Amino acid sequence: MSFTPAVAETLRHALATVVAVPVTPLHAGGSPDWEGYAALTRRLADGGITVITPNGNTGEFYALTQAEARQVVETAARACRGPEPGTELLAGVGHDIATAIEAAGHAREHGARMIMIHQPVHPYVSREGWIEYHAAIAAAVPDLGIVLYVRDERIAGADIAVLADRAPNVVGVKYGVRDASTFAAVARDAGPLPAAVKDEIRALLTGWGML
Repeated sequence: MSFTPAVAETLRHALATVVAVPVTPLHAGGSPDWEGYAALTRRLADGGITVITPNGNTGEFYALTQAEARQVVETAARACRGPEPGTELLAGVGHDIATAIEAAGHAREHGARMIMIHQPVHPYVSREGWIEYHAAIAAAVPDLGIVLYVRDERIAGADIAVLADRAPNVVGVKYGVRDASTFAAVARDAGPLPAAVKDEIRALLTGWGML
């Protein structure tokens, strides 16, 4: 896939809808229930969900081995290939840079056009380090749309703007800090945003009683 402005706009438009993160059901012994996962994912796609995130935050991402995480993507890809495939895969990646890049390439091989980069888990990641981490992954897969998963309130809108300048394939942000005021400031300081993203932010702020 060539990452053109038209492709970027298509992916942003998809992200402005509901993005579902299927859980990864586990057997009593702790191993993934692949049949259950496939059924859950297929039900989401059949129900009209157009963006599904395998290896998302409720998908047991950090509890899975790398082999299991790859199988999650493969299972989701098969489950979403119905008679009229129209579901985008937004594959979660993370850990060290090399592992994240390898996972991104694997997801691309199985039809994903976007990846979501999990927030680095080290408690002392600097804002500059956060930018460098994401920029390195984004540069390694310039044909994939990048969604940032921000769960650190220290990451400001200006940091996202700097990263977006360095990585033009950044198409969205999953903002996980539970503070509406902080979210509003980050959205303001991140710079010009596509109309679909502005509409989504406006809807969130209205729902929170801030508009």
